[in-house]
Amino acid sequence: MPFPNEILTERLLLRPPTETDAERMFARYCQDVEVCRYMSWEPHTSIDDTIAFARKTIADNTAGLLVVRLIFFRETGELLGSIAGAIQSHRVQFGYCLARDAWGRGYATEAARVYVAEIMSDPRVWRIQAYC
Repeated sequence: MPFPNEILTERLLLRPPTETDAERMFARYCQDVEVCRYMSWEPHTSIDDTIAFARKTIADNTAGLLVVRLIFFRETGELLGSIAGAIQSHRVQFGYCLARDAWGRGYATEAARVYVAEIMSDPRVWRIQAYC
């Protein structure tokens, strides 16, 4: 599925994760029980969990099984969270998570708007659904 490597919005930068992002991912949201409460994965208990998670995410991104992008605040480069979609034939199921201090500021809406637009521009995708 063709998907831009980087997407810029008014306030955000969305880009694929790298293994070097694992430390920030762990610190910002992967270990936070409240952030992970409704995720399909358990909160990470160590940086090793997040490194393994990042490696798997990168591999699945490369294999075309997922479209994962980290969400950064453009002005400061601060990691805010991530948005991802699982590709299942003609359907993409997506979800997002944000660090707690990024909640309630419209970042998820801004990221989802461009993410969904890019996914839906692929003629092979007929349906997109949110995971919650």
